[in-house]
Amino acid sequence: MTDLPVIQPDRHPLAGVAAKVGAIRAAVGAAVSALAVVGVLTTDQSAAVDAVLGAVAVLASALGPLWAAFSVKSKGEPLVTPVADPRDNDGRQLRAVA
Repeated sequence: MTDLPVIQPDRHPLAGVAAKVGAIRAAVGAAVSALAVVGVLTTDQSAAVDAVLGAVAVLASALGPLWAAFSVKSKGEPLVTPVADPRDNDGRQLRAVA
């Protein structure tokens, strides 16, 4: 039987997302600028597209922390035992062993 490679979890997922978003923003911005240079887009159209891309970046920056917080909550909550009313997987109350 062959050993399968172990996939390590991404320790910095938000940094990876930020890098991808930044790369996409840069690529789209460069494409818009190139289209404006060759005359496909007017200067006003190019400025409008850049403004929309900037607004999307601001919106993503505002919503990113909320997404991260809810993601941490939803992934972490099943892994911890609540202090107020601890129970096992079958729903039986946990008791301290003296």
